[in-house]
Amino acid sequence: MTFVDKDLQSIQEARVLAEAARDAQKILNEYPQKALDKIVAKLGHDAQILLPTLLVQEADFSGHGNAEDKITFAQAFFAKCTQELLAEKIVGIISEHQVGVPLGTIVCILPRENVVINLLYACLIAIKSGNALILVPDPATLEVASSAFEAVKEITESPENALSLMETVSQEGLRELTNHSAVNVVIAIDQAAIVDSIAIANPLIFGGGGATPVFIEKSADLAKTAEAIVKSRSFDNGLLPASEQYIISENSVADAAKKALIAAGAYFMSPEEEKRLVAKLDESGSKQRKLDGKKAVEIAEMAGFAVPAGTKVLVSEQNYIYEKNPFSAEQKYPLLTFYLEPDWLHACEKCIDLLNTYRIGQTLAIHSHDEKIIREFALKKPVGRMVVNCAASAAAVGLASEFETSLILGGLTTGRGYKANNISAKDLTYVREIGSSKALDLLTISERKNVDGKAVLEKLLQKLAEE
Repeated sequence: MTFVDKDLQSIQEARVLAEAARDAQKILNEYPQKALDKIVAKLGHDAQILLPTLLVQEADFSGHGNAEDKITFAQAFFAKCTQELLAEKIVGIISEHQVGVPLGTIVCILPRENVVINLLYACLIAIKSGNALILVPDPATLEVASSAFEAVKEITESPENALSLMETVSQEGLRELTNHSAVNVVIAIDQAAIVDSIAIANPLIFGGGGATPVFIEKSADLAKTAEAIVKSRSFDNGLLPASEQYIISENSVADAAKKALIAAGAYFMSPEEEKRLVAKLDESGSKQRKLDGKKAVEIAEMAGFAVPAGTKVLVSEQNYIYEKNPFSAEQKYPLLTFYLEPDWLHACEKCIDLLNTYRIGQTLAIHSHDEKIIREFALKKPVGRMVVNCAASAAAVGLASEFETSLILGGLTTGRGYKANNISAKDLTYVREIGSSKALDLLTISERKNVDGKAVLEKLLQKLAEE
């Protein structure tokens, strides 16, 4: 009889992967930007062909999300992302006084949702920046991640072990890998629980998930606002990063905002219906992922109540923020929590409370045409990005905004990681500055050996005065 200790196996795999990636990165470090771009261009192009099949497989395997939405999003995202990456020069000589240098070996802990697109994005930015990459999937998505990884490996012509996938994942193995001396940076995408439970010694970049607060101010165009919120929250059945979850509305427009949301496909649950949904969430004493990535109509049916056929999101109206409220915590299905506040100042405080209470300070959305209020929100909210008058999910990832096109939305303001911006390839390099001065040419090397310091200073000051 053979006994296999999964933790020991995972620890051993972590050590092997880290050391192999370190060796591969030494080879990759010699690749000029043109060679790296050639790999990026091929991967970005060929991935467009492979994505539909991979994304349908992922949706079928997990039962989460909407395959059609995933494909629409992925093709638009990677077309834009690849174009932007190829236009950048971030490795080697950037300018007369700057050299871009890869950070080294990157470990990327993948999320449980949208594994395929996150895996592909991590590979693109790692290759572009000349870094070796170790991908760590959630054990529940290993089959999906493995299939996508094999497809990527067939496309790319990178050094052996420059891209690798951890197959035996345990907490002990993750601790070993993320703290290994051969690893230079750890990226964790929407895995707050892992980050909070493992003391990661290496530099950490945290990419937050969803649960974006959105404020509806009285000057907003309510019909457009409601359409944007409902479309964003229901897209891919609530699985896109930065999708809206909390609505904070001024009292003076609350009734009109509700009507606009209902017209856009929102359904406000009754207290009894909310109880049924909470009971479904709390089955077996723990929250069940079987609701994640399901359509609003399906979720209502699972909870035992009926909603109109065109319902796109479920809405729970709440008065207060308290941690035991299941609708206040981040949910990965099309649910919105609706709060009322008497004015924008109270709404401002409510947003801050939500961001701080649940450590979700990644993105904030506001719908308003009052420049003063928009400016006050921008100045005071503890977030990495603020979206104004558009769908939060599309804007936050850079598809409908000036933000960097990225799936990794820096979460420094959640208290995790050291980056707050949209993470791209240039965040995986550092710039070596090359300094020079005409003053250094005043003396030759031979003259510097036996020279009077006072005389040098006087000569230098005279030269500077002449210039």
